[in-house]
Amino acid sequence: MSIHEVTQACYDSLTPRNRDERNRRPADEIPESLLGPDRPVVKVSWEEAKKFCESLGRLEGEQGRHYTLPTEAQWEYAARGNTKTPFAFGETVSTDQANYHGGYIYAQGQRGPYREKSLPVGSLAANAWGLFDMHGNVAEWCTDRYGHYSRDIVTDPMGPDEGNERVVRGGSWRSYPGACRSALRLKGGPTSKTDTTGFRVCLAIPIVQAP
Repeated sequence: MSIHEVTQACYDSLTPRNRDERNRRPADEIPESLLGPDRPVVKVSWEEAKKFCESLGRLEGEQGRHYTLPTEAQWEYAARGNTKTPFAFGETVSTDQANYHGGYIYAQGQRGPYREKSLPVGSLAANAWGLFDMHGNVAEWCTDRYGHYSRDIVTDPMGPDEGNERVVRGGSWRSYPGACRSALRLKGGPTSKTDTTGFRVCLAIPIVQAP
């Protein structure tokens, strides 16, 4: 899994977006406060995120690399970083650890600043596995369709085979801290675009036969 959310510079290098006559703002009208080459890409739909993964795979296809969005199970496993607490950082979270609406608290946490925008990727603390911004900054698309969890114990569950809405995880710069928990599930239509949702990619490493 990529340690950072896909940045605007990375996204535009493969999928240039139309810009207005000033060559300053994307046609999707991303607020100036969210623009920056090292900030996470936003106003990107699930369908566009999937196309980016396919483009990246074609670019590195000769190396046998295949990219995709994480499944919901992969995302939560990575976000937790071998923890069982609400956040990878413990029972609560602070604005020094994640970018969310600091005017709200979770459990015994304390209020902090509300930055009202995303931050450059990697600005705050990584979890124990070196992954940045799994809580807050921008919410992230997962490959699964959204559906209710099974009542049975399931290992690496997959989303339903039918349905329109897709899973969104992680919360954003605008979220209250509870929405940034490792277990919190949100959803969105595959063509919807918001200024709080981006994505990260997963790499499938080719199988190498033992000598």
